[in-house]
Amino acid sequence: MSRAAAGGRRAGAGLVGHGQAGAVVGRGRGRAAQARGRGAVGGPGGGSAAGQRGAALVLSLLLLALLCVLVSQLAFSAKVDHDLAANARDDLKLELAGRSALALVRAHLRADWASPQGKQVDSLREPWAEQAVAAPMLVGDVRVTVRIEDAERRLNVNLLALEQSRQFAARVLADLCAYLRLPQADEVAERIADWIDTDEQGRFERGARNGPLFHPSELLEIPELPAEALLGGVDAEGNPYPGLLEFVTTWGSGLLNLNTMPAELLWAVLPPQDANGRPIDRDAALQAILEFRTGAAPDQPAPPSSPGAPPPGQDFENVDALKRIPGLADVFPPPATGGAAGGAGTGGAQQPARPRGLREQLTVRSQDFLVRIEASHAEQLRRYEALLRRDEQGFRVLLWRELVR
Repeated sequence: MSRAAAGGRRAGAGLVGHGQAGAVVGRGRGRAAQARGRGAVGGPGGGSAAGQRGAALVLSLLLLALLCVLVSQLAFSAKVDHDLAANARDDLKLELAGRSALALVRAHLRADWASPQGKQVDSLREPWAEQAVAAPMLVGDVRVTVRIEDAERRLNVNLLALEQSRQFAARVLADLCAYLRLPQADEVAERIADWIDTDEQGRFERGARNGPLFHPSELLEIPELPAEALLGGVDAEGNPYPGLLEFVTTWGSGLLNLNTMPAELLWAVLPPQDANGRPIDRDAALQAILEFRTGAAPDQPAPPSSPGAPPPGQDFENVDALKRIPGLADVFPPPATGGAAGGAGTGGAQQPARPRGLREQLTVRSQDFLVRIEASHAEQLRRYEALLRRDEQGFRVLLWRELVR
């Protein structure tokens, strides 16, 4: 072989070797680039730390949210507990203020009882019934208002359950419903009478209690008795009328006080005829009674009282004083002779009890006093009702309760 051919082969072999070496170097550089690319994307090298930092951030946010919920719940529970404690404190404060006002009422009634006139007569001209007692007062930081009523100024509906008083009470109730112009007045009076009286004779005896009530509000339980008849309403002409609950009670002695009865009940108590059968002008007699009690002419306000002087007007000192009113000279029938027990002509047999007349249903003294108290503090308002009974031992609290609005 010639030297030229041999040199050519050696030159070709050298070029091949250099080409293979370049390829190896190129492949190495490509693998390094790929490795760097994988590391940047998140390979097992530097990408692992970045992922852990992201998970820690999410976990921290979750813990912070949970902590916010717990703190909010704790703050809400603390506020609820604080409000409950404040309400309990205010309830106690308001009740104690109400009981303090009741003690003041008892003091006024004791003072009236100790006066010479107080043991004989109870009237609206006495200190316990004056507006000074009902004026708002402060007990600490609690504002208290008081209203005092004697139970004997109202008709005791439980008289309907007593045989001796049933006839009188039924007549007064019917006349009162008519005077108030209640819708279906006759039916309203009859439903109430049948609900309470102890017999079973009447149109509305079905399901009746046939017994006395504890509280006047129980009249609302009478079926088909319109609530407006008890609570008041508006007639067809748009004129308001009061309800029966303003004039009836279930407490007291059962007698009616001539000095404290409201005008509507006074009119109903007066009989339509006197003992001689002559008609009584009840409207004129009512105006005369009111003028006697207040010292004011009909449809005029009572004159103001002088400082230190008793209020104007007069009190009925006894029941027979009613006969001094014009037109009422013969309002009472003559006393019945004989007792309830049978005499010789009956063989000693027990006779039925005689129905009580008007004179026996009236009085000038009161036994029970109903006290209504309102106590308010900030936005809290409580209403209480108490019943005081006066006897020889003093004044006893028969009832104390909070009225639910």
